[in-house]
Amino acid sequence: METETPIQTAGKIAIGALRALLILVGVAIMALTVVWFFHHVPDTDMELTSVARDTTFYVGRAESNGGRGGYISLLATGELDDSTASILIDYTKPPARAGELQLSGGKVNQMYTSDFYDAKARVTYRHGRVKQGNLRLQIVFSLPPGNWGYTLKSEHWTREK
Repeated sequence: METETPIQTAGKIAIGALRALLILVGVAIMALTVVWFFHHVPDTDMELTSVARDTTFYVGRAESNGGRGGYISLLATGELDDSTASILIDYTKPPARAGELQLSGGKVNQMYTSDFYDAKARVTYRHGRVKQGNLRLQIVFSLPPGNWGYTLKSEHWTREK
């Protein structure tokens, strides 16, 4: 049996410390991923398949957690043949109206943003007299992201040209 030299001992200690550090970093990354997964409110990007009928869907977390402070923002883009369509945003528990966006006819590029005190919303598209067109709805539980092309000027959101 050979005796271990001090350099070999130091090398084994260094390799063991490096392994421990890698395991610790891996566990920390997994823990942060789990925390993010359960606390992140998912964004929604929905293409309505038929703009000639009313459509209701839910966005956000699976469960309501009323009382949480924050915002909700909705971007509607597309084209509609009539200006009677609107989008309602409602709280789920207790049921209450949070806001409404009246859509224009023709080319649509409209944004709605408001305070919103939950992580789950009920969104209802009401078609009015719309018979043809297409509509994409993007919804985030925050202020509008920069890639939507809107900026806040004098307390009003305006579209960048």
